[in-house]
Amino acid sequence: MTDELQILILEDRISDAELMMHELRREGIQFKAKRVWTKAEFLAELRNAPDMILADYSLPAYDGLSALKLTQEERPDIPFIFVSGSLGEETAIAAMHHGARDYVLKQKLARLGPAVRRALQESEAVREQQRAEAQIRHLNEVLQSVRDVENLIVRERNPEKIFAEACKILVRTRGYQLVWVGLVVPDSKRVIPAASAGLGADYLKAITVTWDETVTGRGPVGTALRQRKVSVCQNTATDPDFASWREQALARGYESVAAAPMIHAERLFGAIAVYADRPKAFDDKELHLLKELADDLAFALQSIEDEQERKRAEANYRSIFENAVEGIFQTTPDGRFLAANPAIARMFGYGSPAELISAVTNLAQHMYVDADHRTEITRRLERDGEVTGFETQGRCKDGRIIWASINSRAIRDATGKTRYYEGTLVDITAHKRSEEALRNAEALYHSLVENLPQCMFRKDLSGRLTFADRHHCQMLGRPLEEVLGKTDADFYPAEMAEKYQRDDERVIKSGEKFETIEKNYGSDGQERFVNVVKTPLRDADGQIVGVQGVYWDVTERQRAEQERVRLATAVEQAAESIVITDANGTIQYVNPAFEQISGYTRQEALGQNPRVLKSGKHDAAFYKAVWDTLLRGEVWHGHFINRKKCGEIFEEDASITPIRNNAGNIVNFIAVKRDVTQEVALESQLRQSQKMEALGTLAGGVAHEINNPINGIMNYAQLISDRLPPDSVLRKFTTEIIKEADRVAQIVRNLLTFARKEKPLRQTTSLNDIINDSLGLMRTVMRHDQITLALDIPEGLPPVDCHAQQIQQVVMNLLTNARDALNEKYPQYHENKIILMAARRFKKEDRPWIRLTVEDHGPGIPREIRTRLFDPFFTTKLGKGGTGLGLAISHGIVKDHSGELHFDTETGHFTRFHVDLPVSEEKQP
Repeated sequence: MTDELQILILEDRISDAELMMHELRREGIQFKAKRVWTKAEFLAELRNAPDMILADYSLPAYDGLSALKLTQEERPDIPFIFVSGSLGEETAIAAMHHGARDYVLKQKLARLGPAVRRALQESEAVREQQRAEAQIRHLNEVLQSVRDVENLIVRERNPEKIFAEACKILVRTRGYQLVWVGLVVPDSKRVIPAASAGLGADYLKAITVTWDETVTGRGPVGTALRQRKVSVCQNTATDPDFASWREQALARGYESVAAAPMIHAERLFGAIAVYADRPKAFDDKELHLLKELADDLAFALQSIEDEQERKRAEANYRSIFENAVEGIFQTTPDGRFLAANPAIARMFGYGSPAELISAVTNLAQHMYVDADHRTEITRRLERDGEVTGFETQGRCKDGRIIWASINSRAIRDATGKTRYYEGTLVDITAHKRSEEALRNAEALYHSLVENLPQCMFRKDLSGRLTFADRHHCQMLGRPLEEVLGKTDADFYPAEMAEKYQRDDERVIKSGEKFETIEKNYGSDGQERFVNVVKTPLRDADGQIVGVQGVYWDVTERQRAEQERVRLATAVEQAAESIVITDANGTIQYVNPAFEQISGYTRQEALGQNPRVLKSGKHDAAFYKAVWDTLLRGEVWHGHFINRKKCGEIFEEDASITPIRNNAGNIVNFIAVKRDVTQEVALESQLRQSQKMEALGTLAGGVAHEINNPINGIMNYAQLISDRLPPDSVLRKFTTEIIKEADRVAQIVRNLLTFARKEKPLRQTTSLNDIINDSLGLMRTVMRHDQITLALDIPEGLPPVDCHAQQIQQVVMNLLTNARDALNEKYPQYHENKIILMAARRFKKEDRPWIRLTVEDHGPGIPREIRTRLFDPFFTTKLGKGGTGLGLAISHGIVKDHSGELHFDTETGHFTRFHVDLPVSEEKQP
């Protein structure tokens, strides 16, 4: 021992006291001793709080048992040891019952030194436990304060009320002298109080707080705002940065102050400050929870502002929506109205939007004159995301037909799936009628004025134009008077004019007709193709006096031919599989992508039926439905699970289109198919990820709800324990209740960590210890069910880096599942009612691993549910207490530890679950 003990000796004989002190010095204990032998002396020295009391049992003027009772009343934390020469066994037991730590006979003083050391150690352990319990109670109170504030934020939407009630909660639950919330003033460094509670609220009127670098900005509030983190003044009387407020604070009993900034998404709202009546009132955990509370308040402020802004935006949108001249709508992809404004209802003759939405349940059938237009709009929306200026005819409530121009766009969610379409609709009936009248007038004019639709010209032997019809003048972009007498060189590029001249000379020299398709440029400068026919121009004597020509625009035909060539090239080079069959389904064409995907060459496929790809995954009804659709002349869209030439299964999204001849008969089918095998696999992974995310969300919610009753159980158990006598047998049960409730609380914290996607604290832990702890909890249950536990667990397994309680949770879950399986197969005792638990080392990728196996000879796992075994909420124990979360959470825990959870099973015989974990890096050789 290094510290000097203060020992009080109650002994009337000096020699006996000196013998005690001699024995203590021989033991190496450093001390100062004070001997007393009367009650008054003993009481006076007891109030000086000695570290140890050594007392004789019988004294002339006083007795040791009375001194013990007095010590237990005044200072029960001071260890008390009887040192007597005549203490009998019954008397010693009574003394120990009244609180004595030990007794030593004077004739055996060699025991005194060890007894003193042991008593001091026990006292220190008791004091440490009391400190720990006090800290737990303190943190529970802080947590309850935070929860009260969080509940307030959920139910209240008025910031002023939130601030005021939050301050009251902290004063009420934490006993703070003063709590206040300050908000930063925009575009300044001032802080203004928004709410306060507690003693001395007039303090806020007497002080100035800023968050700049001046003296009024160096306190806890200003520093917290400026540095954007929690700031604390643990002693207002000595902290130099608190000088500006010291006098006012000390006058009101404020001896320490802490402040936390209210920040959300980098936005600084203000700070919350708490004042305590003692120095050093705030430890790290309380400051952390104060920061969490400040963040909650900032989040509440931001969410309230967002909600108010959303309401303003909705009001503005509603005003535009209700008063717009254009029709505004929202529809589902399958053709139902979600919303419509009054303008569109009036446009189609309905009394209100509600009447329109109720009456029109299928847009294509009820409102479109041509239902295919609706199909075309949805096709473009899905392909391009928007449609502009789409003109169509609509049917009104009273049967009238109107013309409308539609602008629409597809609204999609985060995954790209279409949620709905929205857009505007304008009545263009009057405009369309004007256009129709204009077209009729133009048709009448052309029928009267125009003689030929082609362009026509004549040239003399020198190449000068002697005639040009209106169309040719238009092509040149010149009036007739500016065309006559000119040559091609006056209108076309030199290279083109020379080509025209050579063609003219050919006709003149040969006297024969010349026809070609060539490039031409009109007055707009656009390149086009024309079909030209040139013939010799003869006079009355038959002499060639020039050339006459006729040409017409064949640009579209030429481009169509080029497009056909490009299309053929695109089909050949397309990544999608393209198959063309005759009306009987015999393959007539496949592109290279088909060969690559299916493994069949073009020669092998031609003449075959597509049934060569059948995998057996579709029944006859599926194929009948496909053919029924196609034979009705409709396009079939769907999904095939097919088999390649090599036997490998692959999946395709396909569109099969019937092709009709001029008589309307189906002569071919064209199938365009896309290999989506990889996409299907990715979708499956995505669904599993979404399930786990849903589990995380549920786990977080459940964990928060469990926390309150668990804290109640622990607190009530502690209260019971505190009120029990030290030797009560019930203390063992209350201790176990607290221990097990704490373990449940730890599991709840694990669920919260899982829900928040945070990593729990891990340590290098012996797997032997985890297994032994798990078995210690399960052995009683196994014995009750007459189940034998067979163990093959070597000692000295290498440690793993893990969260021990999580791995223990996995082990206990696997043991529980094995127990349930055996009880299902063997309700009573059976010699095969055995659970084998084994552990072994192995290597994987040159790294040491440990495999823990739990095996039972129960009914095994049916084949049809094996793929769903780790799905959240999937259970075969409905009505038997199963939740479907055990294996899902266990799988997530093992995976989070970079391990693997897998199983072997044979229906009717056995099931083995394996937990593979990597050995700690620090312990690898």
